[in-house]
Amino acid sequence: MSARDEHILSVLPTHNDAAKWMTTPKVAERLRNAGIPITHVKTVQRWLEKLETQGVVSRQPAGNALAWQRKEGAGGIAARAGGLMTFNEALALQVLKRFSDRHVPAMVSTSLDSMFKVAELRLRAGTQDGAQHAAWHHKVAVVDSGFQPKAPLLADAIFHEVSNALFTERMMELVYARRDTVPGTSSRKQRVMPLGLVETAAGLV
Repeated sequence: MSARDEHILSVLPTHNDAAKWMTTPKVAERLRNAGIPITHVKTVQRWLEKLETQGVVSRQPAGNALAWQRKEGAGGIAARAGGLMTFNEALALQVLKRFSDRHVPAMVSTSLDSMFKVAELRLRAGTQDGAQHAAWHHKVAVVDSGFQPKAPLLADAIFHEVSNALFTERMMELVYARRDTVPGTSSRKQRVMPLGLVETAAGLV
């Protein structure tokens, strides 16, 4: 995230401020007062729209103008990360957040809250490139350790193919046959769409 973007975020209010929104002309005025040369208000609006695509600001109509607000957690290192964070990194942070209550000390997870928030906003940005990443956490479930499913014995290569098909939302062609069937006989093919993975104490199934 550029120094200019950090200046913009520093002047924008959040929902905790008395004045919760700031119009584009007002943002331009505040930036001029901070010594940033501004020729056209439209230029400032383009900067703000870019920050919106990064998930760190939000907007609403304000008469003939637009009003802007800095999102919670979009400041400091979290704001800089929001501009640089890839979808892979955002997904990894969301997975960490999911298990942080049990596996990460509270003093650590609390300090990461703003990063978790920016990662969530990054995945919510709605771009086509990140759609598969945003949908992933809906496809993986965690069940109680008392639940004892009978996991199939899968070769790693097969498991990775299924996992990749799930991630990329591709159909798979499976061949069903009895265990005692002679290869090439009494089998049938079926096209299926993988719907999810379930994690147990024994691993993903």
